[in-house]
Amino acid sequence: MMNEKTTGLLMIVLAIVLVILIIAIPNWIYWIYGIIVAILLGYGLYLYFSK
Repeated sequence: MMNEKTTGLLMIVLAIVLVILIIAIPNWIYWIYGIIVAILLGYGLYLYFSK
């Protein structure tokens, strides 16, 4: 099992990867990715700094 710090770091990395992917996708799904990135980044930062 991963601890909160590791999970948080993975969430942050995943958010960065999604930001890179946004460049290559059509504009009509941009807002969907934006919401996903915001949730992942917020949750990742919360887990990373909670302990």
